[in-house]
Amino acid sequence: MLQLAYTACKAFYQTVTLERTYTSIAGSDEKTYSDWTTGKWEKFTAPELVGYTALPTSVDAVEVTSESLDAIVDIYYRADVPVLSVTPVDPTDPSTPATPVDPTHPSTPTTPVTPTDPSTPTNPVDPTDPSTPTINVKNNISNELASGSKVEDEVDATTDSQEKLPQTGNKSSVIYSIFGLILTSLLGVWTIIRKH
Repeated sequence: MLQLAYTACKAFYQTVTLERTYTSIAGSDEKTYSDWTTGKWEKFTAPELVGYTALPTSVDAVEVTSESLDAIVDIYYRADVPVLSVTPVDPTDPSTPATPVDPTHPSTPTTPVTPTDPSTPTNPVDPTDPSTPTINVKNNISNELASGSKVEDEVDATTDSQEKLPQTGNKSSVIYSIFGLILTSLLGVWTIIRKH
């Protein structure tokens, strides 16, 4: 039986006729039978269907005897994977070649910059001692004497944040503390239950 893709099944039948003879004795009901003849189911090749592959593509020939039973062989069709043909695109027109570069007239280079006085080098700027951090302090103090005057000092806090170390290990100690409290509570409850 062929299971065609997207259509109904199509059945192909192969029939085999087996025969045997008998002889009877005159005047009696006895009959003597001969052996059954054998037959053959012929090899079957699945018809081709465009865009599909038959599974299996063919069924081998089979000898049929009187002991053989009816047989059904299903052939299924699987859709083929589409093959896309790729045609390369040539962006340039081979009939018109590109204009060659003339090596006798190269592009003119730019003029290099010349220093003003090459005999005297410039002095590099030395930074202050980098191992000592500086603290920026702003003093807004008035020089006038006035009653109730306020003195405002502003300190830049950038150096304070650089001097602090990260606090690690605090989370695990909190977890151990909670675990210890739970364990102590359970021991206390167990002791009370045990005494009663």
